Amino acid sequence: MACAAAPARIWVPVGPFASFSVLEVALFLGVALLLFPALWVRKLEVGSTSVFLLLLLPLIVAECSILWSQDLNATVKAVIIWSEAVVAYLVVVNLFKRCYARIVMKSLASFVLVSFVIAILAIARVPGFQPQIPPEMVLGSPEHAAFILSFYARLSHPFMGLSNSYATVLSFFVMPFFAWGWITGNKRFFWTSFFTFTAVVLTISRGVFAATVVSCVLFLLQRRLARAIPYFILAFVMMGAVFYGYYTLVPAVHSTLLTRASGENVDIRFHKAHIGLQKIAQRPFIGYGADVVAGGEKDLQGGVHNTFLQQILNFGIFFGWIVNGVLMLLAWQFWRWPGSNDCRLLAKAVAFSIVGQMIAFASQTSFEGSLLRVLFYFSIGSAVAFLNAYAAEEQYRKPTGLVMDN
Repeated sequence: MACAAAPARIWVPVGPFASFSVLEVALFLGVALLLFPALWVRKLEVGSTSVFLLLLLPLIVAECSILWSQDLNATVKAVIIWSEAVVAYLVVVNLFKRCYARIVMKSLASFVLVSFVIAILAIARVPGFQPQIPPEMVLGSPEHAAFILSFYARLSHPFMGLSNSYATVLSFFVMPFFAWGWITGNKRFFWTSFFTFTAVVLTISRGVFAATVVSCVLFLLQRRLARAIPYFILAFVMMGAVFYGYYTLVPAVHSTLLTRASGENVDIRFHKAHIGLQKIAQRPFIGYGADVVAGGEKDLQGGVHNTFLQQILNFGIFFGWIVNGVLMLLAWQFWRWPGSNDCRLLAKAVAFSIVGQMIAFASQTSFEGSLLRVLFYFSIGSAVAFLNAYAAEEQYRKPTGLVMDN
């Protein structure tokens, strides 16, 4: 968990990569200490077979795209990253397979808290927590100046990335924390949910914030949660007060808000989408290969800011929609999760979290980030782990129904 919350990069070349992170080291150890031994004795836990098979599909499609890739090096990197994501899912599922549900939830709360502390240390400019500048960025350039301004004005993470990336990671946990507090009556998790949502607000990420609000509203429309709506409104008012305090204390937020209020970013994203559609028209059936900049187009560096369009660019219309369909089917799998009413409410919290991620992915490049892809699979694995743990505890508490003869 600590490595996931603080995935610092070490700039030493490894294979086709210019660096590696401590999270990747932790995953390597997880494979050696958890997965190989479990596989050897045929006790490898996949959590949910249907969820695991869905998560395998993008890796398989990425491997197939090697056959038509315009940039073999980029596609091989993508295949390795997808493999790391699958490993992250398996490691977290096997790590928690014998834990109580409350232990899993406390671990996830610790993950969020540690990551937030690191973000605050970065804003406070504590040595060792400065933003990690991409190697291709020229120091002192306008791009570098904009990067630094954005990092310190909007709550960002020095190792996970700028605010949009960090907000995407945090938003996944808002509803599961709330649902756990609701079911168990543990008020600390209500505050943990509020704290996580507030951190999303402080990132000033419009897309992720809007996606989280929409998914939360949809989740609160569940009949069992009608009484929670006034608390949700109160939480919104409190978040507004916290944001005002942040706005007052961090002067760089002022200029950033003016930039966010302009339509320039929206115009840029529409321009990228337009070029992306033109590139799809040129290679509609096979795309350009996983994580390849389509046709070397300079305006598409960093992606088209739309995950669904990006998959079609990478893999073509057919395979692209297979990968897009994985996200939709993941939400459906959690929506129809078996179990008691309490277990299903927890699962629906995860389902709506995935819906929120999908809404955010329509205007963000978060899913294309190598680390963020791994953390998304990590989040899904954590959700499967606590649902399985909760179901097992319910089964243990269930009366046996046996009648003793006198």
